[in-house]
Amino acid sequence: MNSSPKAPWRTTPSRTPTIYRIGPLRRQSPSSRPRCREPRPQIAEPKLMREDRRLAPPSRRDRVSPTIFRIAEDPNLQRGGTKVAVAAHLGSDGREMGRLQPRAVRSRWSGFWCGSILAVFLIEASCGSATLKANDGGTTGGKSGAGGNATGGGNAGAAGTTGAAGTTAGTGGLSGSGGSGGSSGAAGTSAGTAGSAGAPASGGQGGATLALSPAAGVFGNVPTGSSKDVLFTLSNSGTAAASGIAATITGSSGFSLPAPTGNECGSTLAGNNATCSIRVRFTPPGLVGPVTGTLTVMTTTGSGPSPVSVSANAYGILAVPAAPDTELAKLGGINGAGTAIVGTLQSSDFSGAVGFYWTIGSAAVTVIPPVSGDITSGQAEVISSNGMVVAGMSNSGTFWTWAPGSTTSSNLGLPSGSSFSSPRPAGINDTGAVIVGDVFNAQAGLDQGYVWRASTAGFELLGDPTTQSVVAVGVSDDGRIVGSQSSLSSGISTGITWTTSGNKTQQPGIILPGNATVGRISGDGTVIVGTNANNVAIEWSTPFTSPPEMLPALPNATQSSALGVNQNGSVIVGVAVVGSNSLAVAWTPGAVDITSALSGAPNIGSFSLGQPTAVSADGKLIAGDGTFNGVMVPWVARLP
Repeated sequence: MNSSPKAPWRTTPSRTPTIYRIGPLRRQSPSSRPRCREPRPQIAEPKLMREDRRLAPPSRRDRVSPTIFRIAEDPNLQRGGTKVAVAAHLGSDGREMGRLQPRAVRSRWSGFWCGSILAVFLIEASCGSATLKANDGGTTGGKSGAGGNATGGGNAGAAGTTGAAGTTAGTGGLSGSGGSGGSSGAAGTSAGTAGSAGAPASGGQGGATLALSPAAGVFGNVPTGSSKDVLFTLSNSGTAAASGIAATITGSSGFSLPAPTGNECGSTLAGNNATCSIRVRFTPPGLVGPVTGTLTVMTTTGSGPSPVSVSANAYGILAVPAAPDTELAKLGGINGAGTAIVGTLQSSDFSGAVGFYWTIGSAAVTVIPPVSGDITSGQAEVISSNGMVVAGMSNSGTFWTWAPGSTTSSNLGLPSGSSFSSPRPAGINDTGAVIVGDVFNAQAGLDQGYVWRASTAGFELLGDPTTQSVVAVGVSDDGRIVGSQSSLSSGISTGITWTTSGNKTQQPGIILPGNATVGRISGDGTVIVGTNANNVAIEWSTPFTSPPEMLPALPNATQSSALGVNQNGSVIVGVAVVGSNSLAVAWTPGAVDITSALSGAPNIGSFSLGQPTAVSADGKLIAGDGTFNGVMVPWVARLP
């Protein structure tokens, strides 16, 4: 049997309807009213749909002109023992012809009697945007906020339930967090009472609304030894005052919030576009470069502003904190991260030089302990890029290595033979597993280059001491060695480079074109820097088949020399002669006068920079020898 078209008033059918045929109404005495059988609950399956004619016997069908009513149960609308149904008058074609008026509902179907008007109803109540079906008297509360009408109905219905939370805020402004629900509807058929007013909405229009400007705080370049302030404006566009205002700054330790003064913000701010200022200060905690932070303002009333980012670039120059009795100090090298340098300190009584290790920015240096049996460590010459190995030579000529934090240094010995002494290290690879330098060959009466490898714990000598003097000055991470050799017959000195195969250096090596001398090699082995025969700084790039290129000159410079290079060859350092002055230079790639670049640093006037010889792996920190307040000490700088 086909079901009738969906009635427009039945919004959420939940089960298949049952069709009953009921005879015309007739008045009966109460005692003669037969009870109708309670239909079983129906499952929403088409096969259970049926037409029940038991209330109108077939023999009377033509005379009675039975009326068909469509009755639908909805278990979703059942509460307690009361079921809710709707009844529609169906014509002979199955279409709805009318709708029964609501009447009282009895508990369960068994409470109905034949011949009475079928007591079924549907109540539709609108609350906000939701459409509800009531199943009992006086159920739905009113609209929330300023108050809506509760909808009730039915005989002797119970008091209505509390209305749902509304979308319209009550007193306190629009667009708040929402008003409270309406009050309960009245009992019986009367409409429910108006919903109670919504609670004031926090953060809505009419409350405190805070904003910060500018949207970001850019401090720019700030040198060490100084500080810089940036003012932010806090405004309140709401009509209510904000209270419990508290600002915090996170990120770099260099950012701070000084105590407020004048019109700077306290804990409260009036409404109606009142403003106050928040001061953020940046004091560089060292040569840290670019740093960031976040300014956050909280309030206990109203809505707080969005957090604001802050940024700064810390630059400047620092001197090694030598002891008061230091006569001089000399730089050895810098690690790849730019966090530590090593070198040599000589006391004023010349009792002996000591190697030092300095964590950049710390208040004091660490004196490197000597090899057992030596009085002092002597000279710290190089540090590996990973910072784990320092190498040097003691005053007694002992070749040693030291791991930062260790209490003793290790003796690496000497090349085989009785004629070798004073193996001075000059270059080290990234892990400290390969160290190069020169050792004095007493038998030949000259310096001879060497390579020390941890894998063999031994030395390999470079060059032929009968015809040339050789000095190795650098080694790349892939084993390419650079140095210089001087002919014993002609006295001409030239740069030279060797490659490594396994644990063996390929000799005799490749001479740099143009009688150039070598300063250093980049960590990745792609760039060799030095000076050509005309005293002009050069770089020679892989594959080392073309002639070296001259580096750009400072204005009015007559000579220059490249002395150091970073990991990938992008930053080269050295000196240039302008007039009678020797100036520290960085090629980045253009030539930069380091002293002029640091003119904003408050302490630059106390320095004479001398020669920069070392660069961090990223090229940001430069180290060299010079004087500070008249004392010869190493320095470390970061350019703006």
